[in-house]
Amino acid sequence: MTRAFVPGLELARLFHTEREREQFLSPAYEFVAGLHNRLCLTAPLDPKVRRFHDRPFQVLDSFRFTDALIATVTDPAVRALPQRSSAGTTA
Repeated sequence: MTRAFVPGLELARLFHTEREREQFLSPAYEFVAGLHNRLCLTAPLDPKVRRFHDRPFQVLDSFRFTDALIATVTDPAVRALPQRSSAGTTA
């Protein structure tokens, strides 16, 4: 079941434009978001991709997931650790 998104990732590699890749990547992103929800670590989050500002493609907006996970941390020592930004972003 967890390998259901792999064919989409493999197919996405064959295409060169964002629009072509998006048709395969978006279902993979949504599948992984659904797996997150099935773990019940946070309240369920909308697993659908969406527009992100003026970008020409859909994204998962994964900060929703990281923010929800960080909000569940109760250990003071872990909460005191510095938060790291995602690759390609600034803190």
